[in-house]
Amino acid sequence: MNATTAFDSTPPGTSDTRLRERWLLLARAGWIAVAFVIMGLDVYATPVLFHQFHLACAQGNVCVNYQLIPAQLAGFQASGLSLDVYAVYGVAVYSIGALVYAAMAAVIFWRRPDDRMAMLGAYTLLIFGAATVFGALNVLPIGNGTWALPVGLALNMGTLAFYAFFCLFPSGHFAPIWFRWVALAWVLGSLASLVPYPSLQALVGGTLPFVVFFVALICSQVYRYRRISTSVQRQQTKWVVLGFAAGMGGFLAVSGFSNIVLGPGGPTTAPGILLVQTAMAALLCLIPVSIGIAILRSGLWEMDRLINRTLVYGSLTAVLALVYFACVAGFQALAQALTGATSLPAFVIVASTLLIAALFNPLRRRIQRLIDRRFYRRKYDAAKTLAGFSATLRTETDLAHLTEHLVGVVTDTMQPAQVSLWLSTSRSQEAPRDRDA
Repeated sequence: MNATTAFDSTPPGTSDTRLRERWLLLARAGWIAVAFVIMGLDVYATPVLFHQFHLACAQGNVCVNYQLIPAQLAGFQASGLSLDVYAVYGVAVYSIGALVYAAMAAVIFWRRPDDRMAMLGAYTLLIFGAATVFGALNVLPIGNGTWALPVGLALNMGTLAFYAFFCLFPSGHFAPIWFRWVALAWVLGSLASLVPYPSLQALVGGTLPFVVFFVALICSQVYRYRRISTSVQRQQTKWVVLGFAAGMGGFLAVSGFSNIVLGPGGPTTAPGILLVQTAMAALLCLIPVSIGIAILRSGLWEMDRLINRTLVYGSLTAVLALVYFACVAGFQALAQALTGATSLPAFVIVASTLLIAALFNPLRRRIQRLIDRRFYRRKYDAAKTLAGFSATLRTETDLAHLTEHLVGVVTDTMQPAQVSLWLSTSRSQEAPRDRDA
């Protein structure tokens, strides 16, 4: 029985994305210059950032990410910790986040300097991460208006680089071809937002243009994935989508949880503040890691297994958490209605925990089967076919029926162009059984 499969990660017709010698030197020199400027400005702005973290983020004031509101500031001090501790923590979050993005950009720059898509990724991670997301240079305009234009330009360049990267990823070309005009409109709108006219800034910087361009970008990636991308490029897309979804999705989930469940502004105790803000910063760092893996093409073919496990255990965690909170809330309401007690009995916590432990494996198996049927139908059907053949193999005694069944199973699971089965006996060589798929 033989079947031949061919795989070519760069099939004929795939365009060359390598940079020529002159452009390669310019790209390298430009990246090094940008790295020195951005990281230098981050270091220069660190004392201003340290001072800013001592102040409350009051309404009407210019604030930075992770700056505490008055209630959090008071709660942090009430926990017995000084504001110097939080200022050091805030500076460390900014510094580590910027270094993660810059380090991944440097690895891509070092490993793939001749690939223009890789170089765009290196520029994007450097400008977007070390300037827009975790850039200490954001605080330079506070108290010094001369920094407003250059810092605003740097922040817009980071956003533009991020958008351009996803417009071109992973092939380095627009898909569909007319999408270049959508990207151009986004660039012009971002540049127009720097013009000091409030009406123009409100028009191009509003929520509606952002939503329109973001939806257009998603549609472009879906079209590229379904119609144009090669096998390797699809795996690259999966890595980036997973990292972006986990990073931004987790960031929004933690932020929403802290603001909705714990009240506006989030936690007001020192442990809660540090835990929530560390989690949000760590989640944002998943984005450069996934982009780096996708560009460097390391372990791409484990992506499907990782996505499968993420779907299974993410869904399992959500279901178990819902069951747990429903049990606790239900028992508490019942106890309050019957006895008037407002505190939750200890046995309710124990019983809910034991219920979750008992449900873990059955729920995991059910969710695994559901996800396999919904998202991995072909593999699921192949596994069922092989399982059925294994059962038949133990009971079938007719060789003709068995060989016919075997050829059918191979055709259904592997789907080769042709299957040949040769049976050898001690006296003669039987003719092969051929079957066209």
